Amino acid sequence: MYEHEAIVKLLLATEKVDVDSKDKDGRTPLSWAAANGHEAIVKLLLATKGVDVDSKDKDGWTPLSLAAENGHEAIVKLLLATQKVDVNSKDEVYGVTPFLLAAKNGHEATVKLLLATEKVDVDSKDKDGRTPLSFAAANGRDGIVKLLLTKTSANTEDTIGRTPLSYAAKNGHDTIVMVLLSHETVDPDQQDHYGSTPLSIAVRNCRLQIVKALLATGEVTFNSQDRFGRTLWWWAGRSRNTDIQQTLRDDAEKRGTAICDNDDFTEASPISNYGSSRCCWRLYLQRCGLMLITFTIRLYSYFEMPIVADGGGLASKTGRNK
Repeated sequence: MYEHEAIVKLLLATEKVDVDSKDKDGRTPLSWAAANGHEAIVKLLLATKGVDVDSKDKDGWTPLSLAAENGHEAIVKLLLATQKVDVNSKDEVYGVTPFLLAAKNGHEATVKLLLATEKVDVDSKDKDGRTPLSFAAANGRDGIVKLLLTKTSANTEDTIGRTPLSYAAKNGHDTIVMVLLSHETVDPDQQDHYGSTPLSIAVRNCRLQIVKALLATGEVTFNSQDRFGRTLWWWAGRSRNTDIQQTLRDDAEKRGTAICDNDDFTEASPISNYGSSRCCWRLYLQRCGLMLITFTIRLYSYFEMPIVADGGGLASKTGRNK
């Protein structure tokens, strides 16, 4: 959309245009102006009697959502000044708020503007259970992470049990990991629903400096296993990252701990870069079995087929997952 302020002014002067007319996506002129940062046109539209400041498109996005997502600070300020917008409005697809969008995309000035309303839900979760802090940590938004840590929990979990620290570790954001580790309430060893910890995630993704930082806390479980029995050493071997392997050896030596593989092999045992072959085959077969069971359940659920219970009776039908 191009900023044709003079043309918009002429059209509005006719008093014969519908300022809230919607396109096929349900967006109004105000929505488009807000999304594209056209401040002058936003001012003209807001000054027009009867304009819907909080109009939602077909996916539930408001002008404020669109402006916040793109970091249009001046427009966010104009919309907030009307006092007619819902700062915690969620879209209908992802369940995201204007505040979450601003935090996710690193628009710190917009984040501060929204916080200043004192109406923002800083812990609002999207449909995956992720918060503004979770996205800020995952996307390397240092300043926003520091700001949010003064207002929310560092250990908030999403629907799979992942914390902001886990996401920062996964994506290699060293500075944010250090900021989170310095927070007095953070749990550096928190497991997600698969049994993965920030340390195992860092090892898996070859984040050497983060591995060192997490080990240095002295608060992580060195030989923990995930739900599939995979250890730190298994992941280090799978990635063939010799620097991380050596870091684990050094830390194990300091702890006086043997590096255990999934079948109670030690690091001194003849383990290949992929761990013991027996372990790998066992894990492979376990995962295949789990996948087959999951697929079967979903297939029955999809077609809403009755499941035969013991004794020949019929169990209740399970509806399709939505």
